[in-house]
Amino acid sequence: MTETPPYPAFRERLAQTRELADRAGAATGLLDELSEVSAHADRPLVRVAVAGCTARERNRLVNALVGDRVLPPGIGDDIPVLVIPGAYDTWETRTAQGWSVHSAPPTADPTASTDSVARAASDTGPGREVTAVRVSSTALAQTGLGLELISSPGGGEAPHSADAVILPVLATAAVTHSERAFLQDLLEHGLPADHILVGLTRTELVDHEEREDVVRYVHQRTRELSSELAVAVERTSSDNGEFLTEIRSWITGTVTTRPTNARARHVAHRLADCLDRIGELARAGEREAAEQRRRRAAEAETARVAHEARLRRFDHFREDVRAHRNAAYGRLRDERDRIRAALTKDLQHALYSSGNPRVWWTTELPHRLRNRLIAWNQSVRALLQPAAARELRDIDRKVHQAFDLHLRAPQPPESGFEEIEVAVPDDPGLTDLGKRRIVYRLAPSGAALVAALLVPGFGPVLALTASAVGTTLSEVRLRALVGEQRDAVGDKLPGIVREQVDSCAATVRSELQHLYQYMEDEVTRLREEWHTRQAPVPHAAPGPDWSGIAARTERLAAELLSEAGPVETKGTTR
Repeated sequence: MTETPPYPAFRERLAQTRELADRAGAATGLLDELSEVSAHADRPLVRVAVAGCTARERNRLVNALVGDRVLPPGIGDDIPVLVIPGAYDTWETRTAQGWSVHSAPPTADPTASTDSVARAASDTGPGREVTAVRVSSTALAQTGLGLELISSPGGGEAPHSADAVILPVLATAAVTHSERAFLQDLLEHGLPADHILVGLTRTELVDHEEREDVVRYVHQRTRELSSELAVAVERTSSDNGEFLTEIRSWITGTVTTRPTNARARHVAHRLADCLDRIGELARAGEREAAEQRRRRAAEAETARVAHEARLRRFDHFREDVRAHRNAAYGRLRDERDRIRAALTKDLQHALYSSGNPRVWWTTELPHRLRNRLIAWNQSVRALLQPAAARELRDIDRKVHQAFDLHLRAPQPPESGFEEIEVAVPDDPGLTDLGKRRIVYRLAPSGAALVAALLVPGFGPVLALTASAVGTTLSEVRLRALVGEQRDAVGDKLPGIVREQVDSCAATVRSELQHLYQYMEDEVTRLREEWHTRQAPVPHAAPGPDWSGIAARTERLAAELLSEAGPVETKGTTR
């Protein structure tokens, strides 16, 4: 019997290891192994595994140690068969559905095999693979050894969960490379070297003169691994009493005398192995997390670059709007310059056709300016507004194709300029030539008439001649005055036309600016709307603290091994 737990801190260490395994997302196999380690620590009986070789040879040795034929030769080719002491002889088979109990062990048929055991179990059903066999034996209970035996192939969990291991090796192929590797694996996983026995069997199959060489070879191969490995030699299989006595003495003298200390060290090393595997999982998880962070950073950067490239499309649309606006301003300037020149020319022609510049300035000039500006306003609107509407539709179509968004329809522009007010400045010091024209035309005739009446010798002929000459001189003077006034007005006409046309053009330009600014503001609004609608690259959920888990596994494994003591083999110490 053993004491449990094997040492006081084991339960705490096991709980910490389970916690680390859960945090590291350990696979079911590792969790099962932790359960096996826990069961190993709690097992009330010492378990000795007869491992390796063939099922026939293992079962023969188990039957010899028990002193009864509890296992047929063919059972356990590739699965473990556990023999435990019991008050009744029963046997159980384990499948995926669990354990099934049967009334008697399959020892009646010497040719029984694992397959036949499975078929004999009526409740296992066809196609259900047997993964283990457990036999309860009254004969083992009667030996007084206080242990349980397990016949197991060399690999798997069964040998590592045993407190001691017997490795039967055939004399015809003693301590093969695979058997040596199996022994090395047991030592490295914490099984004390003095709890391993190599049983050399079937020496009668070797020539008599070569038997001692085989025995020496087996001793040499085991000492290469550890000087504490035990070796027992079966001289003949028919008379193996000495061989069995030596094995029983090893069991009672070594395995069952201090089981607690040996098991404590063994399970500590098994738990340390689990911690090593958890640490590997944590380091792999840390590498994977770093790779995920790198991938996510690359994806985020790619998404950011693509997002900024899409946003630049909006900037291009705004640049298109500005280009359209500048082109419209250019067309407006051309139309403004054209109407300036044409209107100035027409007004100058009308001015020089007028006989009274002062009257023309105050009455005809405002009328002509107003009519021409109204007509020009209508024509320039008819030219620029449809073009702006087409450009607005074009920008809206591009935005919709690229982003499935639409610009909102602008408010209709203000109607009009029908009531254009023309403010002409006061006349530039012009006199009214109407009265002067009357004076200039009547004064010569009147003077000639007075002279004819009052001046002696100033007869009718001379009076008519003087009247004609005076009238001609008055007309010349009158025309000179008209020309002076026309020149004065003509000098001021370009400035007046420029002022009036520029005022009208500024109003049209303000309307155009409002429309194109609306387009640009709409593109900016849609840019922000699209930007806020885009889902950001999701951040990875914070994963386990892989580095912390790895550090804790190393620290906990070091504490376990320090408390349990090292396992020494040739060339390695753990």
